[in-house]
Amino acid sequence: MTILVSFLFPSLVDSADVGKGISLDSAPNSVWMHVKCHKGVDMYERLVKINELQVRQRRGELIVDCDFDAVSKFLTTPQNMKLWMKGVKKANCMKSESKNKWYIHTVYRLPWPFNNKEMISAFEFKRYATEKCVIHIQSIDSLMDVKSHKRSIRNLRGNWLITRIDDRTTKIVFTLVCATPPMFPRWIQDPIIKSIFFKNMIRMKKQLSNLSGNKLYRFY
Repeated sequence: MTILVSFLFPSLVDSADVGKGISLDSAPNSVWMHVKCHKGVDMYERLVKINELQVRQRRGELIVDCDFDAVSKFLTTPQNMKLWMKGVKKANCMKSESKNKWYIHTVYRLPWPFNNKEMISAFEFKRYATEKCVIHIQSIDSLMDVKSHKRSIRNLRGNWLITRIDDRTTKIVFTLVCATPPMFPRWIQDPIIKSIFFKNMIRMKKQLSNLSGNKLYRFY
């Protein structure tokens, strides 16, 4: 449905810190499988178990012709989500605890057979020296009001790993997993989610490659 995860990080990032808040158990055939490569985007999947529920975890990797700071700014600006993420009707900052931690309310208009959804998520930005940063994402179910709770996206966790390659090139790794029981059989739901995830990565790559022509926002 939209975003979720955890990933394998290079040794420059502390794995305990990167995996903050994520508890994944081993599942059968849980080795990362390379499932698609197109237009400079690589996609991987594996099965993981969360709270006794076996789910599919996805990871997208890409290299963009855009400098490190511009990529970080783009991905930490909620209004920019509509530029690359299919189905986002609106995304607004609800509150900010600091310049490195904030809460986003996102409303999704999803394709059939899914119902429209919304999510409140915490974003936390951490920078490691000058060449690497991580953005942690986690849904915060307790902040949803009673009326919205039935259509909220829950138990979602993800991470962006942004790495400077040189002054004009940046590598992005996005890993996502959601522990919400499926509304439909896997054979119906998984291909749709897989397609949305991959196309979102391609849209984001295009936006970042043409960043100078985009209107960017920053809320802090």
